[in-house]
Amino acid sequence: MPSAPGLSVETPTKRLYRSDRQVQREANILEVTRQALAAKGYDGVTMNALAEQAGVTKRTLYNLYGGKDELLHAAVGEVIARYRGDDVNLEPGIPTILASRKTAIAEVVATPAYSDAMTRALVQTPAEHPLTKALLSDSITFTTQHLQVAEGNQELNPGTCPENLARQIVSQGWGMVLLRMKGLLGAEEFRSGSLQGLLMLLTGATQGTRRDRLSTELNQLI
Repeated sequence: MPSAPGLSVETPTKRLYRSDRQVQREANILEVTRQALAAKGYDGVTMNALAEQAGVTKRTLYNLYGGKDELLHAAVGEVIARYRGDDVNLEPGIPTILASRKTAIAEVVATPAYSDAMTRALVQTPAEHPLTKALLSDSITFTTQHLQVAEGNQELNPGTCPENLARQIVSQGWGMVLLRMKGLLGAEEFRSGSLQGLLMLLTGATQGTRRDRLSTELNQLI
């Protein structure tokens, strides 16, 4: 992601001085953890089972991640990093918010079981839990930071509060995920509805050329 003040979001798995073998081992651990989360839900995941499935000792898991919550945070954090485009060059501001949502939509449609597991985990965990931070608090912070870029570019309507708008955007996104999980939306309805809702929020909050671009994209969906 292009550098901009306050836009660096560090994922839990970034460590220095790791060998290729260590990198591969940790990638395997995180993938096994995501599969277990999707299959069994948060309460069904245990460190003993994860160690066995990943082919490592339980001590290794604790040495690397500290505990179950931290390990799940790391596993989910990798997916969120993909949503946010951490590994690609994106224009900071509203383009990144849009690109992030489109990536998240594609991930939800491609891996509905994992999406359902994350949603259930989010509902089950308390406000101070690392998963709540990763899935909600960090998402609001990320979105707020990019809306502040838009504000600096004079793309937001005067008086628009970036943090309040960010909360609406994150709430709308998770609301659509919940509706899909409950069977109230099909895959295509979820895909178009999630993006359409985001575009409606952003169009109503922006001005000038940015608003015109968002309106054009929104009209193409309606």
